[in-house]
Formats: sequence, C-alpha cells, structure tokens
Amino acid sequence: PSAQNLATTGSGLNVGNQNLDPEKNETWELGTKWELLDQRLALNAAIFRVDKTNGRVELEDGTFELQGEQRVQGFELGASGKITDKWQAFASYTQLSSEVLKAAPGEDAVQEGQALANTPPRSFSLWTTYQLPADFEIGYGAQFVDARNVAVATGDTPAQASRAKIDAYWVHGAMLGYQVNKALGLQLNVNNLFDEEYYDRVRTSAGTGSNSGGLVPGDGRSAMLTANYAF
Repeated sequence: PSAQNLATTGSGLNVGNQNLDPEKNETWELGTKWELLDQRLALNAAIFRVDKTNGRVELEDGTFELQGEQRVQGFELGASGKITDKWQAFASYTQLSSEVLKAAPGEDAVQEGQALANTPPRSFSLWTTYQLPADFEIGYGAQFVDARNVAVATGDTPAQASRAKIDAYWVHGAMLGYQVNKALGLQLNVNNLFDEEYYDRVRTSAGTGSNSGGLVPGDGRSAMLTANYAF
C-alpha cells in the first residue's frame, strides 16, 4: 500500500456584500491518505478545527446576520474505489462538534456553549454499484444526517434555548443501468426512493436568535431516465 500524510493551517477573510463586519476563519487540519488493493481502493482520514470570528447565519429573507465567535471541530473518514472488478463503492462519514464561543454584541450570553444551527453532529453517505451479467448495472445510495439545532436561540438556560431541533433522517436512492451497445447506454435513477419527508436546512428569523425560522424541505421522490451516446 501507499500512504500520504498532510498537515495544513490557514486563515481566511470573507468580506461579503452586506454592511457587516468581515468573517474571519482560522483552520487547522491533519490528514492521511492510503491506497490499497493495488491502488484500486483509496482511504482517507482527517481531523480539523475551524474557528470563526463574526460567524454568519442565513435569515429567512436570504440575508445574513452576525453570530459572534464560533468553533467547529471534528473528523472525517472516506473510502472510494473498486472492491472487486465489478463492485465499486464510495463512502464518507463526518463527525462534528460545534459551539458558540462568544455571543455577538447585543445577543443573549446563554447562546455561548450551544451547538450551531444547521450543523449536524454526524453525517454519512454511501454510493455503490455492481456490474451484472448481460450488460446490466445496479446501484444503491444512502445519506444520513443527524438531528441538529434549528437556531442558536435565547432562553432561561442553554437547555431551553437549544431545544428546537430538526429531526435526523435517512434518504435512499437506486439506479439501474443497461449498456445497449458499445455506443449507447441507458440509466434510470430514483432519488429519495422511499419518499422520506425531511428538512434539508433552516433559515433563522431575523433579529434576535429566535427558535422560529423558515424550514426548507428536502426533495421528494423523483425518477430520471437518461441516455448516453458515445460518438
């Protein structure tokens, strides 16, 4: 097997086009990459921390407001490649810990220590395909997103302030492909196979970090048939 290790640090400045103080990011990351099975399978792992000053949150009307000093840290694992000549897989897992380090001026100090809005502590995705006889191919995919805070909110205690959450969800997908000849291929994809009802993200109500906001639903079940022709 072969391996590669990587350590990075950096900082960034996001000025934006609203009348807000610029967002500043400081990032630390340590990662490693491995290639196995005669370089057919790639594995990677990384740990990281991102500290934000003047972190921003999106409001219902699409604008942004400042949310003070924030920290997100965690790790991610990934695998991609061919397990066998006919079986391919792509998978990733991320675990996050997030919190408000310092509330923005004018905001309730009880926000400090709360997890950030729209920041799930765990997420997972998988996509795998298998080549069948007679030029058929099947595929399956899944995505998991853990429960997460609707907003960094006010309240008498941190527990009360952070009680509004978006539920965790699983979304599944499937694919069937057929190679008609060397030039023409057909593929049917079904997204959100079981028509799961879920919320993709939330936009916070303007002003004071309330627990209300605009929930954005995820896409329902859909199917798409495509044809690919190679000239």
